[in-house]
Amino acid sequence: MSSYAIVDDQSSRVQYYGQWSHSTVDANAAWDGTVSIAFEKGAGAVFEFHGTEVAVVGGILIEESTRPVSPASFTIDGGKPWTYTPPNSYNGTFDNYLYDSNTLPDGSHTLNVTLLDDGSPWIFDLILYNMTEPNATVAAASSAAASQVTLITTVIAAPTGTSNTSPSKSNVLIGPIVGGIVGGRGVVHLRRARVLLPLLD
Repeated sequence: MSSYAIVDDQSSRVQYYGQWSHSTVDANAAWDGTVSIAFEKGAGAVFEFHGTEVAVVGGILIEESTRPVSPASFTIDGGKPWTYTPPNSYNGTFDNYLYDSNTLPDGSHTLNVTLLDDGSPWIFDLILYNMTEPNATVAAASSAAASQVTLITTVIAAPTGTSNTSPSKSNVLIGPIVGGIVGGRGVVHLRRARVLLPLLD
């Protein structure tokens, strides 16, 4: 059975660039009670991992000004970008799949996500990936970073919304996060809740 890792948005393994706000919220609303928020063109994040699939989980926050949500570009290893705009149904919730790479060649990979325009905020909660070297990955992390990596066994579903080049969904491995954790946190349930978030000035 495959091992999957949950990496919190505020783990040191996630490298952000551009303008972001890193916030604390109700632990019932987001994984580890944290989210990262961006709404300006050029804001992005980079995540390196060793495995065969990666997914990003989060949501959006549609402002009263009704600014549309910006599309974002997702790339793996500098390859062809996948452009995606989440649906309005993702508003104010953090348990939505924003990206799923589908099956990748086993090895080291780099995920890069970039907002393509200004708009209502994107909210990042966590990253999931299929670990093919789980013991080595966790052992290499610092004690602080390791506390933000949780191993699970599960399967995962595709994101919904608008995309221009949606990856083939013929061999999706990652899906609704409900599984036994190999790390002492019990059963994983991404909880759906609407909250108000502090935004960037």
